[in-house]
Amino acid sequence: MWIGSVSLNWNMYLSPVGRTDASTGVSQPVAPIDQQAQLRFAGQELSKLRRALTDIEDSWRPVSLDPEYRSATVRSTGDLGLGVATAAYLDSTEEINATPTSFSPFGPDWDQASTAEATIDGVYDGSAGSGTLTFTVTKGGVHGEDAIKITIDNPDGSTLQEITVAKNHPLDREYALDNGLIFTLGAGEVVKNDTFEVEISDTVGSVADVDQSFDGIRNDNPNLEYGLAVTAGSFTVNGTIIDVATDDSVNSVLDRINESDAGVTAVYNAGTERITLAYDTVGAEGSVVLADDTSGFLEATKLTGAVMVAGQDQDTDRLLSDVDRFSDVDSGNITINGVDIAIDVDADSLQDVIDRINDADAGVTANIDPTGRFVSFTSDDADTEMILDDNDLGFFPALEITPASYDPNVTFDRRGMTRHRANLITKAMEEASQAINALFGPLAGGESPGTFLAGLRTQLSQAIGDAFGDGGLDRADRFGLDFQFGAANSPVFSFSGKQHSELITGILRNRGEVEQLFFGRGTSSGGGFVDSLLENLDLFETSLENALGSTGRLIDTYA
Repeated sequence: MWIGSVSLNWNMYLSPVGRTDASTGVSQPVAPIDQQAQLRFAGQELSKLRRALTDIEDSWRPVSLDPEYRSATVRSTGDLGLGVATAAYLDSTEEINATPTSFSPFGPDWDQASTAEATIDGVYDGSAGSGTLTFTVTKGGVHGEDAIKITIDNPDGSTLQEITVAKNHPLDREYALDNGLIFTLGAGEVVKNDTFEVEISDTVGSVADVDQSFDGIRNDNPNLEYGLAVTAGSFTVNGTIIDVATDDSVNSVLDRINESDAGVTAVYNAGTERITLAYDTVGAEGSVVLADDTSGFLEATKLTGAVMVAGQDQDTDRLLSDVDRFSDVDSGNITINGVDIAIDVDADSLQDVIDRINDADAGVTANIDPTGRFVSFTSDDADTEMILDDNDLGFFPALEITPASYDPNVTFDRRGMTRHRANLITKAMEEASQAINALFGPLAGGESPGTFLAGLRTQLSQAIGDAFGDGGLDRADRFGLDFQFGAANSPVFSFSGKQHSELITGILRNRGEVEQLFFGRGTSSGGGFVDSLLENLDLFETSLENALGSTGRLIDTYA
């Protein structure tokens, strides 16, 4: 079945943010904000697809009473909320440049023939609001040879101040403006009445440019917070030395960390304007330790004083006594089909107990959902009951499972089909095609699919192909189910009037073959289009639900 052959590693599609589950306190990966509209759209279409598939299943009702037995099974009735393993991480204590005001450009151009380059630095104090500062040469000349005067006007037209550049002033002299900015004039000539403009804002904060080198000037300025600079030196990550050069940038240093033996992945998150460093291996033993900075990099990127958030082992691998959900479970023996299974809450994890059950020859197979949402028990014999006895230990109730006797599930061979029900099935299949085509179709405004939606498309296309089994797509086309993945300018699932007729005819004349395509009965490969997709929709929807959580911080290589 497809679930066993394809790995749904949704973490690879996430950005460096995350959320904390309120019931477990466990960080979960979350998609970037600019992709969440796409994810909500995908969730709506997956819900439509689920309704359509459920309508097909409900309409394919038994019309005879020939019993077919399926193994007794039971699974957690509620979400167990068992935490997955997380990696240790830390991130910047605040935005790299947390200045609440901003200005641009750093290196303005004169409107006319002046050649002396102007540079703007400092921190705008917000006193003149937002708008345009205008610099006008009121007395021209050659810098260093003539006295020069420049007037600066506020956005409202009032004069901020007049700067006098004396001929004996050094070329690198800084002139402090009354609004917190600093003006520097380079070598060359300025022409009377020549002007340049600088945009100022008291509402838009400053943002560091993580691709500019630390020694960049004018418009190549990395815009680190004023007063913080990075020089040649080094620092350590988990004891590994990371060298820093003046012509490095924030991103080049992060790349050096990622290429080192520190065992840490570093990422700059443009949305939060912070750096996250996460240990490469999940679990409680990982750590991220920063020290010995001689370059100023850690201070400039607000990593000085960052507190590490410890990693966590997966709840299924932790001792039962250490997991809140199992706090009321006692040590002793549970009984499955008369076979005793020992539990020691101070020595066993849930995974230990599950493995012991599967090795006990009790005629039952136990499984833990990889997401930690539920546990299931299934009888190995299709026609025998399954007996779960908790012996008052509280183990099964902790798993949201009632200790009891469970009979095999009885279904019925579906023989015969009315045209009315065939029409209902065909209508539901049309609705399924609309949902699938929407998921693969062009997005509103010509937007490109984000990495998460692109991954969902890949997984869904493979799920559909695998659901039909070997050769199934060819058989599906015979009954009007025409899938064309990758075809340009055409829907993925073509299902029009001709296909409607082909499916209705197939249901009425070749019910057995259509039933194999839909439900996988009578074949050893593929779980059927309806059954398999309904099972996989749980995984798709869980991934979307996690990705649409509230904000937190985990990086995209978290696994």
